[in-house]
Formats: sequence, C-alpha cells, structure tokens
Amino acid sequence: MAEMRTIRELHNLAAGRPVFVVGTGPSVANFDWGRLKGQFAIALNDAIAFPFVPDVHLYNDCASANPLQWRYVRLAYDPKTKIVMQKTGHDYFRINEWKFLDQIYTYRQRGPDVDAGELWVDHTVSTAGLQLALWLGASAIYLMGCDGFRVGFSEYAFGVKDANDERTPVLTRSMDAYDHDRVKHWLEATGGGLPPDGIWNCSPHSIIETWPQKAIEEALAAEPDATLQAPPLA
Repeated sequence: MAEMRTIRELHNLAAGRPVFVVGTGPSVANFDWGRLKGQFAIALNDAIAFPFVPDVHLYNDCASANPLQWRYVRLAYDPKTKIVMQKTGHDYFRINEWKFLDQIYTYRQRGPDVDAGELWVDHTVSTAGLQLALWLGASAIYLMGCDGFRVGFSEYAFGVKDANDERTPVLTRSMDAYDHDRVKHWLEATGGGLPPDGIWNCSPHSIIETWPQKAIEEALAAEPDATLQAPPLA
C-alpha cells in the first residue's frame, strides 16, 4: 500500500475562510449545531459525535491502549470529512483496510519547533486544531467548547460519566490555558503570525485568556440568541 498522505496536502484547504475549531467543553452543551452548516469546521476528538458534519476530524487519541482510538475507527464518516490523525495511529487503518482509508491525513507530533506536516500537542488537542487551521489558510479562527475546565464530574458536554456518582460537583481546571499561551508565544517568536482576522475564543466562561473573547453570534454573523448557554462556574 502507498505511503499514507500527510497534512502537507491540506495546505490552504480553507484559504480565506473562517475556521471553527470545535472542542467538547461544557459551553457547547446546548448549542444548535445546525448553525454551523456552511461553515468550515474542525471537530476535535469526541466532538465528532456532535450532530454536524465537520470538514476535518482531528484527533490525538492514538495510543493502542486508548479506547477512543477504536471508537473512532468504527465511525461512519461522511465522505466530505477529512480525518487527521497522529502518525503513530495510522497503521490501525492500514492493517484493517478501513473503507475510509482515502480520507486519512497524518501528522507527526513534535514540540513547538514544528514545521509543515507536524503539529504541537501537549495537554490539549485544541492547540493542534489551531495550528491546523492556520495551515489550512484560515482568515479567522474561532474556538468553540475550548473551555479549559470541566464542571462537576461531567464528561465535557456529554453528561455524567457515572449516574450513580454522588460526590459533590467541583470545578476541574486543566493545563489548556498554559498551552495556548505557549502557542501564541511560538507564533510570535517564529514569525508565523496570526490569521488576518485574528484568533477568537467563543467559549463562554473559558479560562483560556490567550485569545480575546467574541460572541458566537458575532462569529457566525447571526442575530444574537440563546443557543449557546454558559454553564455556572460555582
């Protein structure tokens, strides 16, 4: 079988278009996904389960021991969705000859000294989504559901892990904010720069302060409504 294609081939796929990078944070739990129709979107990890068809599904859960790897490869992907996965995981597709093999593009995971064909992922795949959006030629990048925390014992936007868990809910923070600060520093230091219309955080109550906030209504150029509800922090 021929060598797997890489994300180098996706250069400028979204040239001149805004790109929505969709995570699974609590802030997207009540979002009307029909509003993304016609928008260029990258779904991160389990965001592929949301009821919309992303242009790209990017995931970093490629370790053989990670059950997400096996759930992803059993999905019925839409033909339009390009699957971007870490190089270490692509052999699972090759060995099993999955029917969507021709939709796969791989990347190598590296440090902040990345070049074309590589993405820098540390604590959160949202930083890789941002880098990929830049490589795709985004005119602007809008982060959705990239909150940097979980509320209670929820599995992000998907509900509780264990319905019988009676522990008192707590606010659990992550290293996401730190990673986004590092990415911004890297972009400034390398001269890579930001997209013409900027990088924006459309996630209500996000603890990631690296990127300025913008309401999802403004990002979608739509009339304000209540489809995106921010969860309480207490």
